[in-house]
Amino acid sequence: MCQMAIAMLTVLHIITIAFLLVIKLEVEITNRHITYRLSPFHFRKKIVPLNQLHCAYIREYQPVKELSFMGIHFGKGPKAYCINGFWGLQLEFAAGRQLLLGTQRPEEMHAVLKKLGIPEE
Repeated sequence: MCQMAIAMLTVLHIITIAFLLVIKLEVEITNRHITYRLSPFHFRKKIVPLNQLHCAYIREYQPVKELSFMGIHFGKGPKAYCINGFWGLQLEFAAGRQLLLGTQRPEEMHAVLKKLGIPEE
């Protein structure tokens, strides 16, 4: 019985690690919209038209303090998809909603936002 439990826990542990290794956040910014997809959770890209945004900017965040760790954050406060790192693209919608998308290339994203003339804060 004990060996069976250890074997089951080992298999569960391996599956969990494999699952964590395949999680990927893709963010794309064009002159018309921002798309994002958190695979394997989102089957299709989520589209945010730029005309729905009040502003967008790059900011540093504290994963444990703000989001209770990495990953997907729902509930009170802004929605967030952050996999790795401490930088994110903060989107603030005209309706007041907020969304934080993690990034490991904040300088590139900032340059694209500036080039497209998307208002900051």
